[in-house]
Amino acid sequence: MNLLFLSSAIRILMKKLFLISVFITLQIASNAQQRWSLQQCINYAIEHNLQLQQSKLTTQTAKINNTQAKLSYLPNVNGEATQYFSYGRSLNFTTNIYEQSSYSQNQFSFNGSLPVFAGLTKYQQLKQSESDLNAAKFDVAKMENDIALNVAAFYLNILNTAEQLKIAQRQRSITEQQKNQTQKLITAGAMAEISIKDIEATLANDDLNIVTAQNNYDVAVLNLKKWLSIDVNQNIAIDSISTKNVDANDVDLNFSSTYEISHQSQPSIISSQWRVKSAERNVSYYRGTLFPTLSLLGSVRTSYSNLYKDMFNTQLNNNLGKTFGFDLNVPFYNGFQNHAALNRSKISALNAKLNLQIAEKQLQQDVANAILNVKAAAAKLEATKASALAMQTAFEANQKKYDAGVINYFDFNTSKNNYAKSLADLSNAKYDYLFKIKILNYYQGKPLY
Repeated sequence: MNLLFLSSAIRILMKKLFLISVFITLQIASNAQQRWSLQQCINYAIEHNLQLQQSKLTTQTAKINNTQAKLSYLPNVNGEATQYFSYGRSLNFTTNIYEQSSYSQNQFSFNGSLPVFAGLTKYQQLKQSESDLNAAKFDVAKMENDIALNVAAFYLNILNTAEQLKIAQRQRSITEQQKNQTQKLITAGAMAEISIKDIEATLANDDLNIVTAQNNYDVAVLNLKKWLSIDVNQNIAIDSISTKNVDANDVDLNFSSTYEISHQSQPSIISSQWRVKSAERNVSYYRGTLFPTLSLLGSVRTSYSNLYKDMFNTQLNNNLGKTFGFDLNVPFYNGFQNHAALNRSKISALNAKLNLQIAEKQLQQDVANAILNVKAAAAKLEATKASALAMQTAFEANQKKYDAGVINYFDFNTSKNNYAKSLADLSNAKYDYLFKIKILNYYQGKPLY
């Protein structure tokens, strides 16, 4: 009996342990960091950016305006139904005599109008709505590009701060090794006891550098989460970017070709061009309002009254009336409103053209700066590479000298710090160059990832 009870208890315990292990596994899986590539970050940010969603609403409004402009070519048709109740002295429709009576009457009518000529205003409205729609679409594209550039900048900043953190951790590891080596020399009597105090102070400073580097990394991750519009408590990790060919010489640095490509592809330029076309169409629209308008009119009407003895359908047929005609409206004078609107539209068109010229001038400056920045970043990268190599050689030589007791700890630590600074400068230069290349790729119509 005891054996059976023990066996049953063991089985229950095993089941509980199994459930606990499954729960722990699920928790670990749920808390595991999701890895993001640069392309995934950009796509996710574009999809979830609230300001971009607002901009897309503007595009939807432009689509509605364009649809309305198309449908405005159709006739305007309106129906009307009224019912009257009359009490007291009124006209008897059967005897055509005023008398005391009460009756009800129903009237039904359909009215329609179709503009035959209106100075081509409807055509200009349609073309203007198409231009506004295209401009709104490229405004969205420009915002998407801006988001992509910001995400790329924060993405590379994470990689840079992660590398800076590794450098700080490596520095502490070297200091820890020197502490152990110094302790051996002190034990052997080859070095004074006070020598280890300087190393302990360096260790404390290395710990501070690690804390600072870790904080910089955390801030960089937080900035990226902001642009991704994700929960700040969500754990994420990003993929590294290969930097083997970071100093490649196949970069197109020609200003003319880069500006030509950029002028044809940049959403800010294309949007401004469409706004110029929209403004010009607006001028044509208001010029058309100065012309007479001719419209085709038509109506059908009928009525029913309980004063008549005829049936409802019979009265509707007997009282059926039709009207057909034309309406000519000549704008002789309306307080200078049409002319004022035309003059304002001309000013708006000039302003749109000036905005396009400003955008083109800004693009020229941005392209020139992008090329110069790439050149400067490339030169800085090569210089920091040479400096890091020289500092590495000096550090390795001084490390051997210190281990042999030839130089003091102050000289060794200075060499170590110089080497660490050169590595940090190299990391900054490398990722700065990568970002400058991506900006140039942006102006050359190339993807950022």
